[in-house]
Amino acid sequence: MSIVHTYNQSHMNIFSYVKSRIAIIDVVNEYTTLKKNGAYWKGHCPFHSERTASFTVTPHKEIFYCFGCHEGGDVVAFITRAEHCSALEAARHIAEKYNIDVPAGIDTLQQTEQQIEYKKRYYALCALVAQYCAIQLQTHQESQDYIASRAITPTMQKQFGLGHFPAGPAAIQQLLHYIKKKHFLAQDLLDTHIILQGKNGLYSHFEDRIIFPIHNHLGNACGFGGRTFHSHDSRAKYYNSHDHTFFNKGSLLFGLDQAKKHMQAKNSAYLVEGYIDCIAMVQAGYANTVATLGTACSAEHLQILSRYVQSLYVVYDGDNAGDKAIIRLSELCWATDMELFIITLPDQEDPASYLGKQLNFSSLIDQAKDIFAWYIDHMKDRFAHKHVSERMAVIRELLLMIQKIYNPIKRDLLLQQAANACSLSVATLKLELENLLRHRQKAPEDARLNKPPVRENTYISSEKKLTLENQIFYAIINNNEFISEEHEKILMGTLPIEFSSIFQKFQGFRMATPHGEFSTFFSTLIPDEQALVSNILMEAPVANNVLTFSKLLDQLRKKQWKIMVNDVKLKLAQTQDDEETKKIIAHFQSLKQKLLEEGLL
Repeated sequence: MSIVHTYNQSHMNIFSYVKSRIAIIDVVNEYTTLKKNGAYWKGHCPFHSERTASFTVTPHKEIFYCFGCHEGGDVVAFITRAEHCSALEAARHIAEKYNIDVPAGIDTLQQTEQQIEYKKRYYALCALVAQYCAIQLQTHQESQDYIASRAITPTMQKQFGLGHFPAGPAAIQQLLHYIKKKHFLAQDLLDTHIILQGKNGLYSHFEDRIIFPIHNHLGNACGFGGRTFHSHDSRAKYYNSHDHTFFNKGSLLFGLDQAKKHMQAKNSAYLVEGYIDCIAMVQAGYANTVATLGTACSAEHLQILSRYVQSLYVVYDGDNAGDKAIIRLSELCWATDMELFIITLPDQEDPASYLGKQLNFSSLIDQAKDIFAWYIDHMKDRFAHKHVSERMAVIRELLLMIQKIYNPIKRDLLLQQAANACSLSVATLKLELENLLRHRQKAPEDARLNKPPVRENTYISSEKKLTLENQIFYAIINNNEFISEEHEKILMGTLPIEFSSIFQKFQGFRMATPHGEFSTFFSTLIPDEQALVSNILMEAPVANNVLTFSKLLDQLRKKQWKIMVNDVKLKLAQTQDDEETKKIIAHFQSLKQKLLEEGLL
């Protein structure tokens, strides 16, 4: 029996029963004051301090979402966060407070045990794959040589469970034989995307990569990071596990399970960008080090770290990419109580390379700058030797950052630093800042919804423009019966990636749980996806029948065609290969003929 089949039992449990008998709006109103705004309700978030309303409830979908701190989910998730309890405790709390009589036939413990068993099987499978890869590393000299070249000792290899995933069909069969001993099947690996089904059989994106097992904060193996090591390997350098119920790159930190006790003891932590950087830091004695999983640091990462430490030292690569990552991070730190410090590495160095040269890292720690001071220094570098108009733009950018601080003392201190850096008077900057604050207070309330302070690709539109894609997506999540197999193929090929990813998850959810609540599906999305869905749900419905939906779909395909024409022109201009040119033209003509036959051109 596969993992997915074990989990997707369809009988009602206490969670679905409680949600079916209480309106989320009634529960949330106990914690914050909400005002109706079209199809949704809005108020101040009960989970973080804010001046402008960024917390929303969408009653017809029974979900909540905060555009400020990224908390979102159903009524059970809300109580879990509000009362700092488990999901089961939250469900029982709701039942007791709102006098919901849960029938004896709904065995809450049975369903909970099923979920626990599913979770245990998933973790056990990941641990088994990690063991297999660790064994393979012992006999693969090239991967051992690469690890040795990065100065990672055998002790660290064992501590972090490093491994190697062999390449080829024989290796896949060997892995299947290995997990079969513990009663796992190929379908379990397919369900978790560790292996995939291709035209020529089973394969894995992890093949011929060094494997870094990833554990959650409790120490359970829940995913993998794979790194190429051959100089001729043209694939992406890193590949991480596919997002799963128990693996979300935006909420996991590599090494946290080992680092947390050291973090609490020192009340500080080091944040780096890569797995090898993290291992190198730990090997050098900085056991309170964690790393993100190939993603930008998110608000959720900072919230997790703030549970353990008061001070966070950020150690990013000494290049433009590292600087950009810190700038993004500076936009996050307003939402955390931690003190953030920046450790600046020399150009073209990362923590592993720097430590590998036996250089003095402690001196860099002594020179670490408060993130605000670092940001102002960065602005100062951009300010010098600029034209007047460019200088004004830099100052405005700096003031827009400072205006987010609600502590007047801290704001004044930063204004003084900014004034010194830009050779301007504090009074001048203060006057301009007051103008910005006054403008913000006069702006329409919708336009002042706090943008998520973390992600540069968070999908929020304060202008509420009903784009074609938004109209189609609204129709999908409200009237899933519109979607035929042909529609699904078209949508997966034409929707923007942020939409198609959610659409794919939604279709999978509908297949697994045909009668599942939308709020349950919403809780499985990562914060960026929740933000996008919440924003669209606030817009007025458009397509309410199959005919309207089909027309919208035709418009999307026409729009995609125009984009495709430009892409083809660009490709033809860039290629000098006759065969490649023929292939491009043939593919283009095939698509054109299909659209002509359907009357879309």
